[in-house]
Amino acid sequence: MDADRCIICGAIIPEGRQACPSCEQRAGRKSCATCEYHDDFSWACSNGDSTRRGDFTEPEYVCEGWEERQ
Repeated sequence: MDADRCIICGAIIPEGRQACPSCEQRAGRKSCATCEYHDDFSWACSNGDSTRRGDFTEPEYVCEGWEERQ
């Protein structure tokens, strides 16, 4: 079984997940950590409709442009 690290707290999580269950719950489901437009490497927002587009965003930040990751 492969594992990754939670992008918020660094805990070991199953491969393919972005954040551990506790951070997902704390950040809320509609946060940058679960948004289609949040880049996990650079933490930049690439949503052209967001007021944060082009900005570095924290994984727990929430905005009106959130869209679920595919």
